[in-house]
Amino acid sequence: MPNTYSTDLNKNVNKRKIEYNAREFDELKTALVNYAKQYYPNSYRDFNEASPGMMLIEMSAYVGDVLNFYIDKQYQEMLLPMAQERKNVINLARMLGYKYCNTTAAYVPLTFTQELTANTTDRNNIIPNWTEAITIPKGTTVSAGTGITFETLDIVDFSVSASGDGNTIEQSEVDETTGLASKFKVTRKVNSVGASTKTKSFTIGAPSKYTTLEIDDASLLEVLSCVDSNGNNWYEVDYLCQDRVPLETHYTSDDDRLTAYAPLSGSTVMNIPVPYKLQYIKTTKRFTSHKTEGYTTVLTFGNGIIRNGQTLDHSYLANQQVGITLPGEIGSGLVDSIDPTLGDEYDTLGETPSHTTLTITYRSAGGLNHNVTEQVLTTHNYSGPSSGNVTVTNLEPARGASSNVTTQEIKQKALANFTTQNRCVTREDYEARTLTMPAKFGGIAKVYFDRLDNDKELKEKTPELSLLVTQIMKLIEDTQTNTEAVAEALTEWSSLETITNADLSNLLQKYFDFNSDNTLDVIDATNIQNRVSVELLSLANVTGHILCYDNNKKLSSSIPSLLFANLQEYLNQHRVLTDDVLLYPGKVINFGVIFDVVAEKYAQKDVVKGLCIEKIGNYFDINHMQFREPIYVNQLEFELMGVEGVRAVNYVTLTQDKDWRAVDTPDVFNQGDSVGLYTTVFNSESSNWEDIEDNPGYGYQYDFSQFYDTNAVGSSLVGDGIILPSKDPSVFELKDFKTQIKGIVR
Repeated sequence: MPNTYSTDLNKNVNKRKIEYNAREFDELKTALVNYAKQYYPNSYRDFNEASPGMMLIEMSAYVGDVLNFYIDKQYQEMLLPMAQERKNVINLARMLGYKYCNTTAAYVPLTFTQELTANTTDRNNIIPNWTEAITIPKGTTVSAGTGITFETLDIVDFSVSASGDGNTIEQSEVDETTGLASKFKVTRKVNSVGASTKTKSFTIGAPSKYTTLEIDDASLLEVLSCVDSNGNNWYEVDYLCQDRVPLETHYTSDDDRLTAYAPLSGSTVMNIPVPYKLQYIKTTKRFTSHKTEGYTTVLTFGNGIIRNGQTLDHSYLANQQVGITLPGEIGSGLVDSIDPTLGDEYDTLGETPSHTTLTITYRSAGGLNHNVTEQVLTTHNYSGPSSGNVTVTNLEPARGASSNVTTQEIKQKALANFTTQNRCVTREDYEARTLTMPAKFGGIAKVYFDRLDNDKELKEKTPELSLLVTQIMKLIEDTQTNTEAVAEALTEWSSLETITNADLSNLLQKYFDFNSDNTLDVIDATNIQNRVSVELLSLANVTGHILCYDNNKKLSSSIPSLLFANLQEYLNQHRVLTDDVLLYPGKVINFGVIFDVVAEKYAQKDVVKGLCIEKIGNYFDINHMQFREPIYVNQLEFELMGVEGVRAVNYVTLTQDKDWRAVDTPDVFNQGDSVGLYTTVFNSESSNWEDIEDNPGYGYQYDFSQFYDTNAVGSSLVGDGIILPSKDPSVFELKDFKTQIKGIVR
């Protein structure tokens, strides 16, 4: 019988227990000594520190400690919060989409003033002579006289006004003979940066993929332009796959517009200025830029090569074409994935320049000495028309200049950049993105977005269309089952020799006579068509409502068409593919306030009344009012109780006409012919909103009486304490504090 051995026993004999927790030198040395004592007790016993065996053990521990250190270091440098080396921090920040810049510049708003003569054509309304207003170009240099220069970041246009941005018009000189104003000072503000503009040229020879150019200027802030020797513009993008870039056109460079108040088409003058037109163009001439740890800026161009001098996308020799192939080329691309959001990535990643000279214009930041105090930037280099009538200064100190950004600052900014997003998903995303659109494309004061997320909301939005679908389905069902009106008609027709059009009309009338006039005629068809067409146009799953400020910082629903076009272009670059966005002007509901308070015995009533009016005006400051925001009258009464000299508050009423606490008295805010603080009223006969020509300048009519009579609505939630918003997106506005706040102090 042959000898047999236990396999499990052999495994147990040969198995070695290895300590994996040891990582540092002392731990590794101890683990190796214990290992030798346990598994080689008879082979080696000399564990003296001076023995050759201990030398080998310590050298092995030394190697293990070094390897563990570099493994830990490599893993640590792969994580942005733990990375220490500047090069790795910069590369990780780039991976998260953050564009690192070694220096930051000082920024400060500049106040430009131009003196204009007075237009005295109408002596009852003397205004500045706007034909003398000039336009100061972007990039104008303003200095402090000590070598410190700032550059303006936008055009200064004295003919364009806007509310809430520090723009003012002041009388500066009076004619001693007539006593009338003879000159005005017009003030405009513009942001500026403490930097200077520089240029650098590069000569490009034969084409090569991903051509790179380096600009050795540690203070480079941004690349302003890149132009080749043929006059072609090259555009900076975030990544080479991006083939659409924004194009800003000021009205002074637009052949279709003479002023900022000119619309896109037609001759109607807009009452709200829109200086710039926003468009997105598709281009192949693009590049990216990034900073290196050596403080140089690297410009990287695409991998496409122009064929026969043509510039069309399909004429590129795509070196790495994916997804789109030409007949006869190797590879069908049937299994290649395609992302429709990446433009022409599958043709090329943009052009690469060849046989040309590129002129790079960039802005270089100044040093820490650009953090100047107020009222020192007083010298400008504008030399155009009326330059002698233009002055400039900074009313506040410049701030922000720094150098040598630390790695910790890069980490924090990169992490903040990673949490942001460039896409709009929720309605809050759309609202935030809308408010970030630069004001030069149109100033937006209030915004509200709504999203239809289910079939129920869609049916509520399109009642006429839903009714039509319901009736058609009912007709089909009755025809299939031979029931109700169809069965009655068939029974009646069975005794007839022929069926006339009138017979068919009588049947269809029972399903499609929506205006209930007992006839089915052209009016019914037209009515259905018009209503359904309107609802089909509003079937967007995302709807936005916006309001603007006029020159007096009052809400205006007269939105310029150019502003709508700019905002639509802007949002189209950020919306998801499945969203269809429609924009509408919001509604404004103007109102007045009536209050009745009791003063303390020691208080002067006229002073108390003035303080109450001031408190109400501050409470309804337009900056605090938003779309679909209710008004809590109880809170306003509580605020009035805190006014010095007020002993008690009898009541506060919000209304457009009557005092609903005393309905038998005449209208408090009667604008004439029993018209209150509204211009647009609802015509129940035509089911449309109509404007009252004799009372312009106000918003929509709103029934405030329903909130002072609980029986009108039948809800205990509606009473004297809360003014609920309208169903349509609207904003409550107290338009004129001086005339639309009235009260009694007892």
